[in-house]
Amino acid sequence: GLAVAGLASLVGQPQVLTAAGQTARPDFALPRGLQSLTITAPPDNAMTTGRIALGKQLFFDTRLSRTKKMSCETCHVPEKGWTDGLALSPRFDGSMNTRHTPTMYGVAFYPDLYWDGRAKGLEAQIVAAWRSQMGGDPDAMAKELEAVPRYVEAFQKEYEGPPTGDRIVKALACYV
Repeated sequence: GLAVAGLASLVGQPQVLTAAGQTARPDFALPRGLQSLTITAPPDNAMTTGRIALGKQLFFDTRLSRTKKMSCETCHVPEKGWTDGLALSPRFDGSMNTRHTPTMYGVAFYPDLYWDGRAKGLEAQIVAAWRSQMGGDPDAMAKELEAVPRYVEAFQKEYEGPPTGDRIVKALACYV
């Protein structure tokens, strides 16, 4: 009882500001001290626990890479601070990036991502990394996921339709 009460006092709901400028309260909580920060989310991608869970499944799924040997977690390792600890990160084809993998800590609060700020928002960053880092073709990989019943069911429940490249990116953004 005391542990649960203590934990409850450490969490709170963040404010989510949609692209349309509306404030929404998500159905999840952040640690105390972070609830006052604002997460900017697109109006068509409300953050819910279901979408976060779907994004988490996708984040660790190697089916999203061209070679089927990489997942987002290949470069963003939780135990290494959501980075890979390497000087330069390898791509799906074995070539090396010119920079190392940045951490994912706090990315929900930044409007501009990548080292130089070229990605405007999580969705833009995720699709760019998916294509270049993992060699992914979002629409082709979405068709592959249509053969996986648990994904079809989850996308139907969370996005009211089948997996698509855009919906995969949105779910990943909710998790990240």
